Amino acid sequence: MFTIVFSLCYSIPQGHEIHNEQMQGQVLNNIGNAYLAKGDYENARTYFERALQVREKLKVPSDIADTLHNLAETAVRYRAV
Repeated sequence: MFTIVFSLCYSIPQGHEIHNEQMQGQVLNNIGNAYLAKGDYENARTYFERALQVREKLKVPSDIADTLHNLAETAVRYRAV
């Protein structure tokens, strides 16, 4: 389900680019949160790592910290299973 939603977000006509990388980071982070809430820790980590790459590129400390927190939360929950 989440992969379908994510794919739809990026189904942009050929020749167009996503210019708002901050929004891209937010979308990736939100999808990670959805997977985390679902208990799918591997996919959550994947999306958080992708969000972190985008957010580190933009160098917004609060966004980076948010995603690092989510990665840590994912690791804690994964180990608890």
